[in-house]
Amino acid sequence: MFATEYLKPKGGVARVALHTADAVGRLVVEEEGCRVSFADTPLEVPLVEQASHFEETVTADGGSIAVCHRLTMVAERNLASEWLDPDFLRRAALQGVVAEVELCDSRRLLVGYSLRLAEEQPLRLQSMDSSSGQRPNDLPSITLTLSATDAEMAMPIIY
Repeated sequence: MFATEYLKPKGGVARVALHTADAVGRLVVEEEGCRVSFADTPLEVPLVEQASHFEETVTADGGSIAVCHRLTMVAERNLASEWLDPDFLRRAALQGVVAEVELCDSRRLLVGYSLRLAEEQPLRLQSMDSSSGQRPNDLPSITLTLSATDAEMAMPIIY
């Protein structure tokens, strides 16, 4: 299907657009990846440069393959008020989200949605940490971690 080396994140995550779990509209799969449209307005928070990352862990249990997706985003606290909204946290924990992840090398991935399971295994809130920073000039930050277990690796998005 898709070449694994295409999915290797290099340099971390530059941008993330979060959508509600059921917002995936039209999805067209091609040899190099997928073209996707969404039925909602995404939630985007400016990320701290070179601080966010995306990981995939593939495991096998009795012949069943599982892929754990983990998206960790770091933002300045003053710019991440949307993450602190109780409604967003409740939706992220219960219904989940689908993410458009742009890596620092400009490749894009669809995370929290797969061909096999569709929106059944979206990313869900794993943790949110707020930090005041350690040094006097450190800005307060928030680290939001979302994760999901699916049957497939993230699909590359092509435009």
